[in-house]
Amino acid sequence: MNYLDLDTIKTIVWIVLAVVGSTYTYIYRKVAIHRHKQDEINNAKNDKLAQERANKQAELDEQKARDDFDNNMNTALEVAKNKVVPLAVNDTLGNADKRKLAVQRINTGLNKLGIDLPEPVISEASERAYQWYKASGGDIHKLNTSDGNNNQPSDKQTVKVEMPNNQENNGNQSQPNNPYEKRDVTNE
Repeated sequence: MNYLDLDTIKTIVWIVLAVVGSTYTYIYRKVAIHRHKQDEINNAKNDKLAQERANKQAELDEQKARDDFDNNMNTALEVAKNKVVPLAVNDTLGNADKRKLAVQRINTGLNKLGIDLPEPVISEASERAYQWYKASGGDIHKLNTSDGNNNQPSDKQTVKVEMPNNQENNGNQSQPNNPYEKRDVTNE
């Protein structure tokens, strides 16, 4: 058996260490690259899930806002129905005064309920309430009385409610399109 000299053993050790070190470095890099790619994939998945959650939350918030607005509009319409009817029968106010007063009263009623809507929305609710009132046959501010006495009030008076398209017993009096337009109420 031949004895190896010290230089040969050193060389063999250096070669073995170089191979082991290179293999370790190669494996370490592969593992690190794999972990980095896995982290990127996981981060992308997490970002996608977060974006989906954000989109879902935005949809829920939007739906809630629509529902709240619809509920507020329905409440505004109910308040408007209660406020517009007395104004519709009031023949002492002009059109602009009735509109302005209706919006003010509806706004006050809604504020008492904790609802704050813009004035154009309240105005629209007022108009819708009046149109509902007319469609329900409640257009009573155009009264025709028939007791045979044109100037003297009597204990017995017959009241006829006219719908906007009904022109009978109204002569040549034109039907105003505006719900707040002041009308001439006369006895027949």
